[in-house]
Parts: sequence; C-alpha cells; structure tokens
Amino acid sequence: MVVSTEKQPDLVEALEMQRRVYRICEDYTVCEGCPSNAYCSGIIEKWKGKVPARDEIIKETELVLTRALEAIKAYTGAGLRYEDEIRRKDRMILRLQRVIDTQSIQLRNELARINQLMGAEQ
Repeated sequence: MVVSTEKQPDLVEALEMQRRVYRICEDYTVCEGCPSNAYCSGIIEKWKGKVPARDEIIKETELVLTRALEAIKAYTGAGLRYEDEIRRKDRMILRLQRVIDTQSIQLRNELARINQLMGAEQ
C-alpha cells in the first residue's frame, strides 16, 4: 500500500525532521563511535520502501537526535578534558623550565666562584 505524502502534511514535516537529524549527525561526523549510529542504520533499513506513521517517525527521530546529541556532548567533553590536560602539562613544563633556569644560573655562579678561588690560589 502506497501512502501519498501530499495528503499528509504532518508526515512530510516528520520526514523532514528525520532528514535534519541525519544531517546533524553528518555535519558533526559523530557516526564513528556514535552510540546512535547502528540505530540510524536500523531505522533506514526498517523504513525502506515503506511510509511509517507520523508518530512513529517523530518518536524514533527524537530518540536518534537525543543519542546523537549525547554523542556530540561526549565527544566535545572528551576534547575539552584533553585540552585541559595539555594546558596542565604545559604549565608543569614551564615550571620545570624555570626551576632548571634558576638552578643553571646558580651552578654557573658557583662555577665562577670556584674558578675565582682556584685562580686566586695560583
């Protein structure tokens, strides 16, 4: 049975909503490792050649959108944690460089003092 979308504007709206969800997933490229990726594929296979009820599209689309957004948040959250870790390590490296510089100056001064004492003895 073929259902005409011209007579069902709600169905057209729901299908457009579904297309927007898939575009969001593609735009953010979260499919790799995305918990909703398999689910998206399942919906596409399930609906192939059929026109599902509007409520079914909306319900499943909202679920896919929720999962995609969770994946996006997890991905960006991990990125932020990674950036924070890099900043922390950069600060630690800078502190170590300051300590090394200070010790290097102290060693040079000590070496100069020793050379002075040895020169005075000769």
